[in-house]
Amino acid sequence: MEGANLKGAQNITQHIGTGSIRLELARGNLHLSDLAFTYPLKLVAPKASPKSQSVFLLSYGGGLVGGDAIALSVVLEPNTTIALMTQGSTKIFKKRPGLPATQQTMEVELQAGATCLLIPDPVQPFAGSAYTQRQSFTLHDESNLILLDWVVSGRPANGEIWDFLEFTSTNSIYAHDANQPSHATGRRLISRDAQIMCFPETKKQMSKYNCMATMLFVGPATAGASRTLLTRFKHEERIRGHSGSRIHQSDPGMVQWTVTSHRTVTILKVVGESSEQVKEFLNATVDDVGWRSQYGREPFRALE
Repeated sequence: MEGANLKGAQNITQHIGTGSIRLELARGNLHLSDLAFTYPLKLVAPKASPKSQSVFLLSYGGGLVGGDAIALSVVLEPNTTIALMTQGSTKIFKKRPGLPATQQTMEVELQAGATCLLIPDPVQPFAGSAYTQRQSFTLHDESNLILLDWVVSGRPANGEIWDFLEFTSTNSIYAHDANQPSHATGRRLISRDAQIMCFPETKKQMSKYNCMATMLFVGPATAGASRTLLTRFKHEERIRGHSGSRIHQSDPGMVQWTVTSHRTVTILKVVGESSEQVKEFLNATVDDVGWRSQYGREPFRALE
């Protein structure tokens, strides 16, 4: 029996998918000059709207099995706007013996005046899963980034609540720096946000909550949103008398949130007892800061 199990594990196939997207302005219209992908990644691009080009990041079967790896490269040429979305939560299935953790990496270059809206549905790691996500963004002058990175506890209806083995998500934001030596990367790090969770510590710490979200935004088009949220947070602190370092509750039984700003990058963090509570808070925030009127409804469909 043991030999049969080992043989089965050795025959398991690891899938490594790659993808590339390049968006440009051609005669004043948005145009995808490159859209390529391999299994298990699938990219779907509807017709561009006047405001942005949407691209759906999909996986066959609605999720990633243990050991799968995806690497996506995105280049936004000057003054283009892209909305990167999913069609439902990304399910992370149980880790398979003999294979590494499921991995996703994304590299995005935003050239001068470009905008990237990355607003997916949440990641849903199943019990026994292991997942690593690394996302990197290089911003040129006057470019803008709005990024949502969120995760749910698993499958609460099945009794799976923060029962994954490990979950790591890292978002790195760089500024393009043409003055760096030719042998250097040509960019400098301005912000890195990492969420590292593992069993059983996370299950104990997050027992009250079923959803955690991080939203990062940077660029001149997001400056007003940053001021609005920072002012709102300070106002709620004064009312409740909370210290500036604490995450505090917006309404009884609802979400808890905090917002900070450093090196031009604003980071909003939200936790809630349910994904619906977090979604409602984020959806209201998008309206409050004017992003839906600025970029249209489509990029934020994951919050509706």
